[in-house]
Amino acid sequence: MSMQPASTTASIIRPKSDLQRMAEGYSDQAREAGWVEGNDPMAFLTRSLFPDAQSGIASHEYHERIDADTASIPQVQLQLQNDVSSALTGLTALNAAASDFLSDGSEIVRSDVASFEDALITARNARRSFIEASEVLAERDATVSVETANDLDSLESEIEHTRQLADQLVNAWRDESVATS
Repeated sequence: MSMQPASTTASIIRPKSDLQRMAEGYSDQAREAGWVEGNDPMAFLTRSLFPDAQSGIASHEYHERIDADTASIPQVQLQLQNDVSSALTGLTALNAAASDFLSDGSEIVRSDVASFEDALITARNARRSFIEASEVLAERDATVSVETANDLDSLESEIEHTRQLADQLVNAWRDESVATS
């Protein structure tokens, strides 16, 4: 009979940390709000192999979901600003939780790191969606890009902070992994 290392056994039965739940919640919020597409491997494969198969099927792109090319400019701009603000607020809260997680000496496991990195990727993809919608609006009214640029810059700054925290989580996780091996 062989024994499994304690760290392997603990990670299998370990409940999700608050950080992992928050990171997954952020990614879920972004998908549910339509800022990013879900991670459906079959849909990705179908789009990659058969790009023309999408004709006649509703698009899932953010700018099309908010009807940026035809709806009332003030209405679309308000939706865009609300979505950017929601993304920023959620990411700021997630970053605060990650900072607390790092400073309180919580055990960091791979699933914490993976969920946080997924949230970082989601935030980057959401920002790209917002920029694309802003560009569609700017084609219709040049003042729109000026008004949303500050919000997008704030989101970019918070995404950079998220990246730095992700690096810190990875380093702390590696340090713990080396210590327990």
